[in-house]
Amino acid sequence: MILEAFQLKGKNALVTGSSRGLGAAIAIALAEAGANVGCHGRSADGKATSETVRQTGRKSFYLAGGMTVADLYPALIGKTVEPCGSIDSLVNNAGRIRRAPAAEYPLNYWMKSSA
Repeated sequence: MILEAFQLKGKNALVTGSSRGLGAAIAIALAEAGANVGCHGRSADGKATSETVRQTGRKSFYLAGGMTVADLYPALIGKTVEPCGSIDSLVNNAGRIRRAPAAEYPLNYWMKSSA
């Protein structure tokens, strides 16, 4: 069966922007395929995805923080590697929506932690 080729048992993933929407769906799908999944979102109330991942029997955590905060990156990596041993897959899903070409964004738009 083709799904056997997509088994992730024993693998570890980190998904940024996984508190809702597409990121949450990706995190849950990775867990259903067998991966432990570290979850991230901007707000402190985004823990539901991580709880759903744990319900599949996989390890998970949730870390809140804006991607413009440099200290967030080592914390995300450490929280994933410490209990799981590695990061095998990284999904950089965190993002923002601005209805203009990125080249036209003023620098202060890039540095804002809220959309």
